[in-house]
Amino acid sequence: MIKQAAPASAAARPGRPQLDALTGLRFLAALHVVTFHFGVSAAASSGSAVVESVARMGFIGVGLFFVLSGFVLAYNYAGEDGGLRGDRRSFVVARFSRIYPLFAFALLLTAPIYLAQLVELYGPRVGLVRAALTGVPALLMLQAWTPFTLSSWNGPGWSLSAEAFFYLTFPWIVARLRCTTWRQLAGIGAALFVAAIAAPLALFITGRFLPLEATTVRLLGGALTLQDLGERIVGFNPLLRLPEFVFGICLGKYFLARRARGATLGGGTGAWLAAGSSAALLAIFSVVGHFPDVRYVLQNGMFPLFGLLILGLAEGGGALGRVLSTRAMIRLGEASYAVYILQTPLWHLFAKAVLSPEVRAERNASAPAYLAFLASLIVASLLAYGLIEAPAREWLKQRLRVGRARPVPSALGT
Repeated sequence: MIKQAAPASAAARPGRPQLDALTGLRFLAALHVVTFHFGVSAAASSGSAVVESVARMGFIGVGLFFVLSGFVLAYNYAGEDGGLRGDRRSFVVARFSRIYPLFAFALLLTAPIYLAQLVELYGPRVGLVRAALTGVPALLMLQAWTPFTLSSWNGPGWSLSAEAFFYLTFPWIVARLRCTTWRQLAGIGAALFVAAIAAPLALFITGRFLPLEATTVRLLGGALTLQDLGERIVGFNPLLRLPEFVFGICLGKYFLARRARGATLGGGTGAWLAAGSSAALLAIFSVVGHFPDVRYVLQNGMFPLFGLLILGLAEGGGALGRVLSTRAMIRLGEASYAVYILQTPLWHLFAKAVLSPEVRAERNASAPAYLAFLASLIVASLLAYGLIEAPAREWLKQRLRVGRARPVPSALGT
């Protein structure tokens, strides 16, 4: 559902309509990720193998965030000449103001828990040294660049480390990526797909012939097998996740080019694209979730279907677009960044107050306990958006002398 709105930012093209359905989609993606982290046992208790499989595929939601991020940034920041509209400094400041305050708040919430865990595991001296060695990359949003630091402090924050890298590359990529026709979109998408699945597929094949689980690598007080090390690199390294973001930019530029020519897919086509891609994704999720090797090969390569879903929703999306464009879904979509980045610290607080130590350790909460946690997380995220995220963003933009423009809604903090 497309609704005319005020300009999304000082750099955005005046009169460019806001794509409300994509804001609602952000919440569904965040919910899927949270369910993967904390709700798989609850899904399994339903007795449905399909529900459990879909829950186990929740990590795929991060890929949807990356494609959404590229699409909406291109939609809002690509100028008439195809390059960045506005100056690069204003763009970077706007992105930093959007994501860092809540990111830092989540680290602050996580700190007592993480420090206590390190001291318990390694003792006070080694634990504090390890905290410093992992804390500096986390504060600088660099933790995803090494497999030994990516899950430290606040685990889901690794994707913000990737997003920070994407933001820095966006002005350069958007100015050089030509994607105005369907043929260009398909060609670039195919090349990016090959690049995205090459590393996961190579790791999968290598693991069939070499004993990667038998060799352990130690660093920063941690130990990883070669298999774990490979999975962390191919699944989380920002460079290897860049194809998803680039495809989102390409899709956004294609969408803008069609609009500039006065050509649209039409509401009917948009509805079919949204419904068909959603059905295809659910079908894959309902089967692949029970095959760990296959699902991790696919984690970097689902973006073609994500692109069809985004394009369909941008063109209206039919019934699905109308649902995602409701006021409730827009509000939840606005708070989706908080849902994502606060999930781990709030889980620790919730679990310590409500759940037994065994359940906390295994994250195998019952369905009622998980639903209670989810409700608490959503309420806390709505409050965090209104009381922390939005005010801190405006304060930073004032301090850095950037206009008080409306933020661009998109994926993880975009």
